[in-house]
Amino acid sequence: MKNVLLSVIVPVYNGSQYIDKLIYIFKKQKMKDFEVIFIDDGSEDDTLEKCLSYQNNLNWLQVIHTENKGVSHARNIGIAAARGTWIHFMDADDKIEVNMYMDFCHASREESSEALVCGCIRKNMVSGQTVYCGPYADAVIRGEEYKRYFKDITMEKRYWLLDYIWNKWYSADIIRKYNLRFDESISLGEDFEFNTRYFSKISSLRLLKGAYYNYFLKGNGLSGKFQPEIWKIRDILYDAQLQLYFSLGIKDNCEDEIKRQAGQIAFGDIRTINSENCLLSPGEKVKFISNMLKSRQYPLILNYLKDKKEIKYQIYYRMFQFHISAVLYVLITIEKKIKALKKL
Repeated sequence: MKNVLLSVIVPVYNGSQYIDKLIYIFKKQKMKDFEVIFIDDGSEDDTLEKCLSYQNNLNWLQVIHTENKGVSHARNIGIAAARGTWIHFMDADDKIEVNMYMDFCHASREESSEALVCGCIRKNMVSGQTVYCGPYADAVIRGEEYKRYFKDITMEKRYWLLDYIWNKWYSADIIRKYNLRFDESISLGEDFEFNTRYFSKISSLRLLKGAYYNYFLKGNGLSGKFQPEIWKIRDILYDAQLQLYFSLGIKDNCEDEIKRQAGQIAFGDIRTINSENCLLSPGEKVKFISNMLKSRQYPLILNYLKDKKEIKYQIYYRMFQFHISAVLYVLITIEKKIKALKKL
């Protein structure tokens, strides 16, 4: 089979209800020089059957079935099968605009770059809140400017530049040259970790303003769910970001902000003991907090809280200073109840 301009990799797990919509979206794309690779991640519904029925009639669709090993494994399978010059990763339950691929195609040919990055609409399906995340101007960033661009790493910019993968086209040559793959050992932040390694290998990117991708966030998403040993994952992601900035030669200039952001995220991780999926007993929750206080994330949390002026955060700061896990558990529980009452 001949090579194509773009390979679109879409992992699907029990996503039968999304297949018709996805096929419709891809048929609507004005650019035609692309392939779509559905990776059925061991679905237990009729996802595979539905995908195969479309494959029989669409020469641009490839369907691969694999055991249920998670989204990172599925994407890695897709990378190995991709024939495109560029690679785009898409989630099955999201949506792209009909002009996305054509506009990206034009952008890739106008001025050469090693990554294309656009904006997206992030919609919370529970609260209904809609937020634009992405660049506010078209630009080509390369050379020394590329390094400087990462210095302004606000939390908002971090989301669409480092946390997200689906608002980007990646150079397949770069991925193959450096054998870049998703880390299958982590269940959170794998997109972030992949991006830090990818951006450390390139020196140019193209920004496209506008929301070409629609990301539908169901509740708080995976990042808001309880993870029993989250500090281990956060250590990996923190080190990955430091390594990126070291490779760019700007680590010393950005380390304070990186620490502050890592502390903010880790502070949020502790409060996931209030998540619906956290089934720990009160005693086990206190133990979880105690383990966080013994981890490398602890000084990062302190660093984040010490500059917060609100009374609530200053109370948290004191409790963290004194390692009072039981009191922290009570504070976190009370905070949740107060939030619930405010919604009444």
